[in-house]
Amino acid sequence: MNTIPARFVLCEQEEVDTTYPMPKEVPLPKRGSPNSAGYDFYCPVSVDILPGESVIIPSFIKCLDMPKDKVLKLYVRSSLGIKRHLALSNGTGIIDSDYVWCIYISLYNYGKEVAHIEEGERFVQGIFESYYVLENEEEIKEERKGGIGSTGKK
Repeated sequence: MNTIPARFVLCEQEEVDTTYPMPKEVPLPKRGSPNSAGYDFYCPVSVDILPGESVIIPSFIKCLDMPKDKVLKLYVRSSLGIKRHLALSNGTGIIDSDYVWCIYISLYNYGKEVAHIEEGERFVQGIFESYYVLENEEEIKEERKGGIGSTGKK
């Protein structure tokens, strides 16, 4: 089995930009079986998502020490997509190795009923993957200075 030195850790309340209070307990993501590719994230709060609406849920988790040639991709657990009509607002969450802040989950309800997620319920899963860059790419000298959207629009 291939392993990497990355690790999940809890965020401190002051690291999380949210109106949600810090939960008493937030389990770190873990795999559900020996052959599971995905690390299940547990919803830290109970939330209702109205039809046609999106909510942003802080995971209160960050990923540290990810190798530079890896990315953590987040996906909605299939049961939430199939049974409750929920999708990630951006399709797939991309957590780059230099993103070391709280991981936020934006869910969209494309169904016709209110979707409820209970605190402690497994709701998304993260899979570590390798990626490649072009060998003749111009060297990028600027480093990430912040969280979501910090690398700019142009």
